[in-house]
Amino acid sequence: MDLHVQYLTNSKGMKTAVQIPLNEWEKIINDYKHLQRKLEQKTGFVQEIEEIKLENHHYKALIKKDGNWWIGWIKEIPGVNCQESTREELLESLRITLKEALEFNKNDAISTAGEDFIEESITL
Repeated sequence: MDLHVQYLTNSKGMKTAVQIPLNEWEKIINDYKHLQRKLEQKTGFVQEIEEIKLENHHYKALIKKDGNWWIGWIKEIPGVNCQESTREELLESLRITLKEALEFNKNDAISTAGEDFIEESITL
């Protein structure tokens, strides 16, 4: 697309704004909205894939009754522990907490790595 751009400058000759014909602006906005919808679809698809991958991993929950409470830990992931009044509530809380911890750890690793990193799969 050839844009018919005009630059506005300040008194020092520095560019401060861009002016384009309205029909070109509307095309840019429509293209942007189309790409945004495609990205949302792709992001949703990626999240579904990640959830499926998460469901295929098995973790061990160590649980026990302690007085009126059920307490539990995820054996493989430090810091994932919960306390609930029933066994079923405990297992559900552990699932939710594990999923949140894995998501947090993933986002933290990506943020810490910064840019230009390579992602590799490791199988045990």
